[in-house]
Amino acid sequence: MEEQELQILEGALGLYFKFGIKSVTMDDVASNLGISKKTIYRFFTNKAELVHKSSAHVISRIQEGMMQVSHHSQNAIDELFEMDNVVSNALKVHHPAINYQLKKYYSKTFEMVNKARREMVMTFTHRNLEKGIAEGFYREDLQIEIIKQLYYSRVLLMADDDSFPLEGCPIEIFSQENLIYHIRGIASPQGITYLEQKLKKS
Repeated sequence: MEEQELQILEGALGLYFKFGIKSVTMDDVASNLGISKKTIYRFFTNKAELVHKSSAHVISRIQEGMMQVSHHSQNAIDELFEMDNVVSNALKVHHPAINYQLKKYYSKTFEMVNKARREMVMTFTHRNLEKGIAEGFYREDLQIEIIKQLYYSRVLLMADDDSFPLEGCPIEIFSQENLIYHIRGIASPQGITYLEQKLKKS
């Protein structure tokens, strides 16, 4: 990816996260970046393509962050907290209407985001559960396939503004409470002890 294309993607995302997708025009993106609209059209055919590639860029950025966490985390519980930070930092400034606008006006992109999110969450959750069991931090009798489906269903609920509005509650706080709830349900006595110690230090 060329540096200028990346700059446009990042600039568009900044505007989408702040104002929502619907109200941001290609002229707005160009003006915000101090470039001509013609420059944007060198890389993107239309707004729909810019929205699609911007969304894919966010997913890629989150995946890269989660992979780094997976390779460097001390244990399964620390990994969950660090991954939660990656996702929260990527999404905490997003406009609350983005999911609705994607679904209504950019259905193909909405489907792509949902598919990628499912694959990402399910894959990392599966690996984390296996890791935690092997380390002794999670219960040995966990039904991994069931637990990862349950965890993913809560992720979907958090993304649904109609079913679970987060007005007045920062996403990072809500996400961490959801994470603690998840860990308490799967942790072994050793894992609970480690979690309690970790929370006291935070």
